[in-house]
Amino acid sequence: IPVGVGFRGKAYTAQPHEYNMLGYDAVDETRINEDGHQLLLSVIQQARPRSLHLVCISSLRDAADVIAADQKSFLRAIRAVSIQGGVTRGSDGAWVADETAVNNSFDVGAAHKVIAFCLARGLPLTVCSR
Repeated sequence: IPVGVGFRGKAYTAQPHEYNMLGYDAVDETRINEDGHQLLLSVIQQARPRSLHLVCISSLRDAADVIAADQKSFLRAIRAVSIQGGVTRGSDGAWVADETAVNNSFDVGAAHKVIAFCLARGLPLTVCSR
């Protein structure tokens, strides 16, 4: 499974428990693609239709940038999106990004764009929150 480094977002100091998982120390960092955006865009452009489930567990900046770069390929390749972040009801009752969720706060604008994009186009969206 290819792994890429995405947009770093706003400064954040990771807590020790965030990397306390079996196997983390065995990760071969030489196999990590430093350009996560390009890796994600390439995978989406080469994927079979509706074959990918995009899982976002940090900033949504890269997902927003890929949507902006090639919306057609994104819609063709992605069958569902799961986000670790949060949503809340806006003043009009529509679901919007919860700006207090840590992962959304890394790039609030990107979080709003990705969530709105998925909802407007009927892409299945699962959001895990606190």
